[in-house]
Amino acid sequence: MWKSPPVQPLLAPSTATEAFTTVVPVLESLSIAVQDLARPSAHGGIGHNRPPDECALTEEDREEVLEKIEEAKKVAKSTEADAPSRLTTLWKQIKEKLGGIGQWTLDRVNDFTSEAFKEAGKTVGKWLPHYLLAHVAIYSLVKAADQIIAVLHQH
Repeated sequence: MWKSPPVQPLLAPSTATEAFTTVVPVLESLSIAVQDLARPSAHGGIGHNRPPDECALTEEDREEVLEKIEEAKKVAKSTEADAPSRLTTLWKQIKEKLGGIGQWTLDRVNDFTSEAFKEAGKTVGKWLPHYLLAHVAIYSLVKAADQIIAVLHQH
């Protein structure tokens, strides 16, 4: 899914209680990063009036991911006995939907850097920072949530 080098965005929690406390801000940040996947509103495309490929995540899938993130945050804050298994299930569903984002963002970075050389940097300022930040943010947050969910899965 993600081709970036491994990043340790946070220390993995050692207890389920720590995991529940830690996962909420990670999910909140992931929600923001997923919302940011919407194409920037300013016109500007690859080359001459060619917009970039559609996002690897459809608008419907994006909304579903955002809903599941909200649900996961509620589960993480609950005291129900099945919260760890429910959170693990929700995380698997979220991660599955986000599966193509890593390669897609890297492909966009490649597209835009290639065009930037051709177009003398016209594209760089409009698009490259957006996709680089989206890739790094989502990659780091997915890794952080993986670590947290792994702790829950052990308990």
